[in-house]
Amino acid sequence: MRRGELIEIPQYYSEKGVIIKDQPFFLTSELKFKELYNPADSDLVNTEKIFYNNFIALINKLNGNKSFDPVRDKDLYKKWYRQYFPYIDNVGNKMVLVSVLRCCHNIKRCYPDWQKQIIIILDGAPCNVDARYLVNLAKNTIKIL
Repeated sequence: MRRGELIEIPQYYSEKGVIIKDQPFFLTSELKFKELYNPADSDLVNTEKIFYNNFIALINKLNGNKSFDPVRDKDLYKKWYRQYFPYIDNVGNKMVLVSVLRCCHNIKRCYPDWQKQIIIILDGAPCNVDARYLVNLAKNTIKIL
């Protein structure tokens, strides 16, 4: 996969994804960023698989079981766009920071630069939502950021 190139992983989601080229400004020492890496297709598929397999636990953490419907919510996340930021942490683990975006219109209308930079939504409009999670491919773990 090349950075900036649109990605499709239809077994996990119906929209598009992209590998972000630039380091997000919010990469902190907590994320232990060392260097960028170019992921194999299998790295991104494994990232989505880890998310998919841990979906219910992640959503429970996000909303405290408020109005959670596993089937509806899992289907909803399949329709969100993905931004991937793959990197190696300071101990050599392959990590993938994922930002998922929802847009009720054309993605480029909501987020003109979505293929170039990580999008952070501050106003929380109902149609424009984002969430971020971090996948450790070496340990098959995931956490919400």
